[in-house]
Amino acid sequence: MKGLPCIGGAISRDIKHSIIPYLDEVDEVASIIQSVNTVIVIDNKNEKKKNKGIKLKGYNTDAIGFRNAIQNGIQQSQLNVKSAVIYGYGGVTNVVVAILREFNIDMYLTGRNVTTIEQRAKELNINVWSPTIQVDLFVNATPATELPLTESLNLLESLSGCKMAFDHSMPGVYLEEYCKQHGIYHIKGKKATL
Repeated sequence: MKGLPCIGGAISRDIKHSIIPYLDEVDEVASIIQSVNTVIVIDNKNEKKKNKGIKLKGYNTDAIGFRNAIQNGIQQSQLNVKSAVIYGYGGVTNVVVAILREFNIDMYLTGRNVTTIEQRAKELNINVWSPTIQVDLFVNATPATELPLTESLNLLESLSGCKMAFDHSMPGVYLEEYCKQHGIYHIKGKKATL
């Protein structure tokens, strides 16, 4: 990128972590979650040698968008959100955990594979959700809401009793419908885009 006439670029999901050593700077949140999805070319024209003044800075715009969506959702709904269950344990979950920590929200992890849930919860230093735990916020970090919710193990159970739900999946029509039917404040995944 330093040798190309460009202002930056988007990074695919498979290399979001592995490009970090090649960057000159990494935004604080992207550094915490060890995931970069956007690189900006910073050109310091005062440097005389070719490409000497060009630096690459990495960001995670997923984190910025998710933070804004949750913050706006809490403000608009005027709900008191102190706890959350995260459904899913992939790369998006790192983003969710980092941002919910900023809000001092207690977190629990669930999903379809119990062994993977336990391993990821330990890595993320959060708790594993159980059916006896009721939380304020449900965060879907998977494409599970593209299908009927009954098809995803633990999804409906962990959603039960929540006051608010964020859906990473777009359009996620099944979760949106469920929220309308059960009086849950719903935040669409597209609210997290910039």
